[in-house]
Amino acid sequence: MRHIWQFHEAKKRFNEVVDEALHKGVQIIGWRGSRIAVILSYDEYTRLMQERARSSDVHRVPSLMGLDLLIERN
Repeated sequence: MRHIWQFHEAKKRFNEVVDEALHKGVQIIGWRGSRIAVILSYDEYTRLMQERARSSDVHRVPSLMGLDLLIERN
């Protein structure tokens, strides 16, 4: 479960924010009406980085080499 913490509250209750990230998932930090940061477990971070690495390796797949792929970014 994601929870949005106001910055001053997250600062006062940092141990609780980290515990929530470890046991319940990503915790969001808000400040002045904006979402400015997230706290997540190291396991979640490494999982996300592995997914990112796998998706960036698509251009190295031999069966795709030599194809004219049009890749656009928004």
